[in-house]
Amino acid sequence: LSLSLSLSLSLQVVYAQFFSNGNAVPVPPSVQEYLARAGITSVASGHTPHGDCPVVIRSGSVRVITADTSYSDIGHVSKAGWGEDNRGQAVSEVLIFEDGRAEVHGRLADGSRMRYRLPAPGRPPAAGQDPYVGRQLADGSWVKALLPETGQYLTCRAEGRTLTTARRAPADLAAAAWADSDGHDADGAGGLRGG
Repeated sequence: LSLSLSLSLSLQVVYAQFFSNGNAVPVPPSVQEYLARAGITSVASGHTPHGDCPVVIRSGSVRVITADTSYSDIGHVSKAGWGEDNRGQAVSEVLIFEDGRAEVHGRLADGSRMRYRLPAPGRPPAAGQDPYVGRQLADGSWVKALLPETGQYLTCRAEGRTLTTARRAPADLAAAAWADSDGHDADGAGGLRGG
């Protein structure tokens, strides 16, 4: 994670990148504490492409959603005559509500639908909110999206510009080893499963 702040003539610009060698990284505790002191629990960013759907990073009391699908389908030629657009069918809408809850929905580059709802940062998932999206598995991959048509989850690990994705059943994730320690199991009751 790199974070820099520039001040000039009372203007403020904050730049953050939540990736290392192309893969998402958890928000360091010191940054979580800094943001918490300012009352910030949700961070949304773009301009860092990462496949065909947003990356959610759940780190303690902070949630990051980085949504840039501009290179999700390299070489895709638009049927509408726009030429090469590199996005394909990928499109996402990210909604962050005043109470901190979030909803993301859209389509992947292959046309598959994705949709999930997230609890406010630092809160356990309630009914209808996803327990897995935004968590990192022990192998370094991240759970990126729920695919409602199949009930599977899209996971992704990046190395440089190479993304390795998989579609995994909820039962696989319930039994998985996790790199994070968000303190919530699959039903939100507390107690990390599998790790």
